[in-house]
Amino acid sequence: MSEGLSIRDVSAGYGPRQVLHDITLPQMHPGTITAVVGPNAAGKSTFMKLLAGLISGGGKISLNGEAFLQRPPSARAKLVGYLPQSIPGGSGLLAYESVLGAYRMTGGGSDTEAIERIFRLLDLENVALRPVSELSGGKRQLVGLAQVLVRDPRLLLLDEPTSALDLRWQIEVLRIVREVVEREGAVALVCVHDINLAMRFSDMVVVLSEGRLLAAGPPSEAITAETLKIGWQVEARIENCSLGYPVVLADKLARSETVIQLPRKKLERLKGQLREKTGRCDD
Repeated sequence: MSEGLSIRDVSAGYGPRQVLHDITLPQMHPGTITAVVGPNAAGKSTFMKLLAGLISGGGKISLNGEAFLQRPPSARAKLVGYLPQSIPGGSGLLAYESVLGAYRMTGGGSDTEAIERIFRLLDLENVALRPVSELSGGKRQLVGLAQVLVRDPRLLLLDEPTSALDLRWQIEVLRIVREVVEREGAVALVCVHDINLAMRFSDMVVVLSEGRLLAAGPPSEAITAETLKIGWQVEARIENCSLGYPVVLADKLARSETVIQLPRKKLERLKGQLREKTGRCDD
């Protein structure tokens, strides 16, 4: 059995408008985090919605060796934990009740110990009995993450899970996700705009641009001056900080004439490099 998440020749969109075009990725193994990055309108959220089963698409997706898209929605929901980009709304439910409801969706009944463990993990004990509508955006985002983690999914799909969080909790949330996927043997895909966070906490980085795969691989191979120039249209450098973490330093916008003339050739060259690594031919 092939363990982890396999994605081959995936396309998706909304009605006649195709957003994702023939996405094939290296195997994502249990216990790993894959960061999905790219400029605005690159197709990141569409990609996550497809994996979550919220929109239909073509291609082959398997989780732990079993076809995934063909599973009934109820069976898929037990395997997937999806946190959308939008922060959980101002529900009148207490924070504890909202997480309990998510836990019961898996048929788990009312395991108070499991729920309390998640509240401790995310430091939410002091807001457990407060209505979600009274919480700050950051706390609501953490409650949303608690709803996902309490279900122990095999596949974690987190779309901008740090967007409303301060610096401390951006780091802490990704550390917690790392801890959970390693302990449970799950696979996590995390969309983030902060490329430095993506490189620091992920095992693999997937770069999307205009609905196509620009690069995929270890952070040091996927995030380069070339991919930053093509994808984000900036002149940038990747340097290591004093602790050894890679950091992107954006210097200036790339010259428009260079961006217009070169992307397709460079994109094809990057695809060629990816084909050599994955053994796939994805034109």
